Amino acid sequence: MVNKRKNMVYRVNYGFRALLDWKSATKMNRKRTTGDLGKPKIFGGGAGAKPFEKQGASRKLPGARGMYFDVSQFKRPAMQKSEDRADALKGNVGQWLYLLSEKMKGESLQAVLTEMDDSRKRWEIEDDEMKNLEEVAFERLSGTNPFEGTEMSLGYKAQMNNDPKFQAMFTGLGVGSNWMASYVANVAKRGPVEIKKLSKTFEKHFQTIKNKGYNVDTAAFEEGKKVDINEQGQTVQEKIGSQGGKDGEIIAIAPESITWGPDFESKRKDYSKPIDLEFIEHIKLPKGPIFKRMDVTSSFLLDPETGKTTGHHGTGVGYKFNMAWTSKDEAEKGIEEFEKIQINKYNDIMKLVIEWEKTKKGKKATAGGGLQSLRDLLPNKSKVHEFVKNDLVPELENSVLTGIHNEISNMGKGDIEQTFIWVMHHMGNMLPGQAENYANTMSIYINGKHGTLILVYEVDSSGMYTAVHANVFEEDTPLQWLAKKALDLGAEGSLDEVLQTANAGIAADGLQGIKAYGVLAEAAEAFMNSVHPKITMGKLIEPQFSAILEEVINKVFENIHKDIHSKMVKGVRSQMLQFSKWAADPANLGDIPDWYEWAASTVLKDSSEAPKMAGDPFWFLWAAPYISGGFPQIGGGMQSSGDHPRMAAAKGQGITY
Repeated sequence: MVNKRKNMVYRVNYGFRALLDWKSATKMNRKRTTGDLGKPKIFGGGAGAKPFEKQGASRKLPGARGMYFDVSQFKRPAMQKSEDRADALKGNVGQWLYLLSEKMKGESLQAVLTEMDDSRKRWEIEDDEMKNLEEVAFERLSGTNPFEGTEMSLGYKAQMNNDPKFQAMFTGLGVGSNWMASYVANVAKRGPVEIKKLSKTFEKHFQTIKNKGYNVDTAAFEEGKKVDINEQGQTVQEKIGSQGGKDGEIIAIAPESITWGPDFESKRKDYSKPIDLEFIEHIKLPKGPIFKRMDVTSSFLLDPETGKTTGHHGTGVGYKFNMAWTSKDEAEKGIEEFEKIQINKYNDIMKLVIEWEKTKKGKKATAGGGLQSLRDLLPNKSKVHEFVKNDLVPELENSVLTGIHNEISNMGKGDIEQTFIWVMHHMGNMLPGQAENYANTMSIYINGKHGTLILVYEVDSSGMYTAVHANVFEEDTPLQWLAKKALDLGAEGSLDEVLQTANAGIAADGLQGIKAYGVLAEAAEAFMNSVHPKITMGKLIEPQFSAILEEVINKVFENIHKDIHSKMVKGVRSQMLQFSKWAADPANLGDIPDWYEWAASTVLKDSSEAPKMAGDPFWFLWAAPYISGGFPQIGGGMQSSGDHPRMAAAKGQGITY
């Protein structure tokens, strides 16, 4: 049986979400119990949607499958219209007052910082200095009455209707990165210690269920071999190509942005993606000139099922080769002939753009900027078809370009989009007067096998194509070819190890300080922003354990409510209760209790409606744990086992000779 997870790196995620429960209180001094959060929920595998990392945001928890605890009422009640406010406040006075105190604290601190001409954000200030600033801010605010001069009736309901300041305060609550800041910072402060407890509870569980259909080598969770994390690139191809060599030498870089030409800088956020890899040394293939830059894609030149060109990376859409080739050399020549038609089309389109630019009064490209500056005048890829049909072609009446007009007009939408996207990508990477040759690497289905096609483009100094050379490698997939090239240039290890290192780089995305498999690493975000409403850590699992661990953990999540897991769940719930109570204890919230009481005394005229600070006044603040697992990816950059998913469905529609 083929191991579809071979060489891939599994990641187990542990974390706590700092959540505010909007469940209405029956009493002002409510006590929290373990039953408040109920049974753990699961996501993935058709079990349910991923939960959000925080309230009021769209980002989801990490992992493909997981278990988590949630608050009773996750969503903040609407308070945007006057008729909403009475319902929003009913039973939720404590929650709103907590947020109000946070808002007041944040605004007052910002006012103090502004007065000091200090541009820092709250999370950039050390704890000792923050305490002093809080004292200054609170002293100033507590000595004023924001409602002075306003006629108000007693009770928050009447104030809500009578006082626009009161309305404005509550309407804006819960918006922005600072909401729940004090509690979140508290959760983050002790989070790493609590996550280690959480991981021990979960991982120890596998020892007790080992012979009950959950057989997994517990060594998977223990510290394993050293991990060399490659932080460059987003795809496995880019990470393979940019692996470090012996003694930390760099083989290639995966640029994050376009290199600008002289006297030209684009401010567009949707500008062209840079060519994927730039090797430190020149590469020479059997056919074509030397080059340093290379684009890589997991797509095929010809779809293995249909035999038609896929259009990815500028290869044209929906064309079939109708030649009967007898050798590798003939196949390469045939591909070259077809791709010569393509580069001529690209050159024609770039000529069109040059002529079109001359019609743009008041919006000319930078003088001498060449193709790169022209790219800045073109739309993003979502508007390509509209631009070509409605703007580019109709505006040009030059008879010399009539044939190009007609050709584009006859192209289908998909072909237009793929063609122009490639052209814009090419133009953006052509430095004025310094344009250079580059390669384009993709998959090819040839003689029933998964091989590699590398197109080497020759370009002149202006960035126009002059020739294309096809190189077919029948015995290697693109991943294998890149791995071998990395080994040739100084990378260490076997082909599998090179691929595993690339996958580990993808799996470790967002984590900080990974040195070895099986060791908890903290999310880098926690260091950059201490008030971000989450604390999370991850553990990478060695490829040899990854596939079976995925199966076993998924089975645990699917059956989490069975008695076999009750002891582990009870332990997690108990920890959650203790941690939440500690984090929400007024003694551990710094100056928030003072701000909270001040907010209550300021906005509430009926003292019976003010939650008391005795007991558990912040019962609605929870540190809710989650555990998840999966094979991470970066955007569209997925880990690879070495096998291409399209090969399984191949019907022999590739190249044969």
